Amino acid sequence: MMARIMYSLGVAVILTATMVWASYAYVAPYLPPVVGSPQLVINKSVTVDSRPMLALEIVDGSVTIRTHRDPAIQRFSIEAGVNVYDKHRVDAATVEAYLDSIVAVNAEGNGTRIVTEPLERPDGVMMYVDFVIVVPRGTDINISGANGNISVAEGCGDVSVRGGNADIEIDEPGGDVWASSINGRIRVRNSSRESSLDTVNGNIYTNIVGGSLNAISTNGIIDTVVEADTVVSCTLNSKNGGVRLRVPSLLSATWDVFSDFGRVESEIPSDVFRGTRTQNLMQGVSGAGRMKLNLDSLNGNIDIGKV
Repeated sequence: MMARIMYSLGVAVILTATMVWASYAYVAPYLPPVVGSPQLVINKSVTVDSRPMLALEIVDGSVTIRTHRDPAIQRFSIEAGVNVYDKHRVDAATVEAYLDSIVAVNAEGNGTRIVTEPLERPDGVMMYVDFVIVVPRGTDINISGANGNISVAEGCGDVSVRGGNADIEIDEPGGDVWASSINGRIRVRNSSRESSLDTVNGNIYTNIVGGSLNAISTNGIIDTVVEADTVVSCTLNSKNGGVRLRVPSLLSATWDVFSDFGRVESEIPSDVFRGTRTQNLMQGVSGAGRMKLNLDSLNGNIDIGKV
């Protein structure tokens, strides 16, 4: 009896040690680096004459882009909220000197470039800079971020967003869209031009009213609504997630749909579709075959329905 108890205790100790080690090696690096209230909160604001393009480089923090309601306002209004977490009690003078240069705004050619933390951050200091920027309608937006969500309101021109650990939302862009994230979802509403969307660990949600769409997710689902037959093409590819597409009832399209290890379900009537259908494949034409639809999933189902 005692031997059995000692054996059980030994197994428990080994399992506990393994879990602690795994948490330290594989979980801790991905946890938020700061916990609790910031030691210092400051707000910075600046207003500059607008240019056709706004570029923003940010390390840690969120970005919200809005548009002026009054078309007569041709200025960039920039608000930056800075939250400082001094983990190792760095010299106050060092932190204050660094904060003086935390946001740099420069005019370059046809654009305005905002760089967050252009200088090297002091050791032991963690900080987040949250931006709210208001721009004239039609401004092209280019954002490069690492850790923080990014939102672009309706009325902007071309929109290019690259995030690391970021959810990305873009509303009714007036131009082309390019959005990429590693750990985060992407949502684009009412896109009318070319859109290219790519995320590794996240879902993609879109509705398109024109132009073309190319959406790729490695470990998430793709959910797309085609609002009008003015859309030229739609390519949806998910490796380890499902694909859901909603289209108008009387759609003129060429279909190329395939799932390696999933099923293909379609509400397109047999009297409208001409081609081949199997459990995991749909290739053919509906109507005159004008819109090009290419849907592919490795390990997920594909669901095609009506708007």
